[in-house]
Amino acid sequence: MQVVVPHDLLDLNIQALFLGLQEAKNAISGDLQAAMADLEAHMHANFTDVHGAEQINMAKLQASEQYDTMDMQASMFADLQDALQDGMADQMSALKVGLTEIQNSLEIDMSSIWGAIYVGLKQVDTNLQQMHITMLRAASQEIMHEKFRLDDFDEEDNLAENFLQNCFNVKTFSLKAEFEEEGGEMPYVIEDSLDEEYLDVLFMRKRRDSFSTKSV
Repeated sequence: MQVVVPHDLLDLNIQALFLGLQEAKNAISGDLQAAMADLEAHMHANFTDVHGAEQINMAKLQASEQYDTMDMQASMFADLQDALQDGMADQMSALKVGLTEIQNSLEIDMSSIWGAIYVGLKQVDTNLQQMHITMLRAASQEIMHEKFRLDDFDEEDNLAENFLQNCFNVKTFSLKAEFEEEGGEMPYVIEDSLDEEYLDVLFMRKRRDSFSTKSV
């Protein structure tokens, strides 16, 4: 018995899963590069401002030295120190802002990655269930068309014996039937509900016997 398994559905969903992961990875890389570029530009601007303030203060200091004014020198040194402290404070603030943005972008993109993984795995599970149902239906049809041909049997006992013998040879699922004496009811106990419609057609329409089913 040969059953065709729809592998194309699984391949498509696996490809979609990896494409989603690749897009999320590219988004993370773009956000990181943008955040680092902003941080670098801000730090460069701060260094430029500090360097300009130092040059101005040094020029003033040189001028004050020419006039030998101690108070002016002290003021210039104080201004230089304040400028350096302000520049370092601005750099630390910019660094904190950049790191916070990077952390937020990572958290958002990781959430989207896990969401893509969950959707992909859920679809794969659904396809596996569909494959299982397809295999059961194909096996049921194979049994109905190849194993239980009514033209080969004339007596009810031979039919029952062949029915049970072939059912026990099936590995994917098992069917059990019980036959009573001629003239009584014929209850069939079926373990797989997918095969009830085939047994219904097989026994009721062709043999015209009384038929009842119940799930095990």
